[in-house]
Amino acid sequence: MEQPLAFVVGFRQYLGYHLDAVKITMHTRMRAKTDTIENMIRQARKDEEESKVYKATDGGLKTEGGGAKGSNEEVFKVNK
Repeated sequence: MEQPLAFVVGFRQYLGYHLDAVKITMHTRMRAKTDTIENMIRQARKDEEESKVYKATDGGLKTEGGGAKGSNEEVFKVNK
């Protein structure tokens, strides 16, 4: 009677250990996925801020839109 009980207790510990290991692995994978999604969102936000429409003028190029202060500043000179 003693030996089967020892096997049952040992199996319970074995199963508990492996369930915890699977849980840790799943959480690690989920954290990695959320990190990549957050990085994609950060990059998309940077792209929105950096994307400006440029318009050719006589003196060079000027930005258009954005609504920010100084949105019509000269970016660089174009020699014609």
